[in-house]
Amino acid sequence: RVLERNVVAAILLATSDRVDWMRNPVGLAVTDGRHIRYGCGGPGGSDLVGVVRSTGRAIFCEVKSATGRVRPEQQLFLDRMRASGALALVARSVADVLEALR
Repeated sequence: RVLERNVVAAILLATSDRVDWMRNPVGLAVTDGRHIRYGCGGPGGSDLVGVVRSTGRAIFCEVKSATGRVRPEQQLFLDRMRASGALALVARSVADVLEALR
């Protein structure tokens, strides 16, 4: 079974010569009774956010395992980014990202 974190690591390794990536942990922390959201893009923000070096185009990548499901807010975020002109995709493998970069 391939874990999401292993897919993330493989994507970073295989594409770091073409994309300047940032990991984007998104979540909610509760401390002292306060709710603090973190990560860019709100609850649906993608796992990886980057800039394609050759074009300067933004890329948003929601990484899932082979059986992982995309939540509605994640799909909405990807759709919004795509409508803004960015590359935005769900990646279950390095091949998915390489295809998007073509």
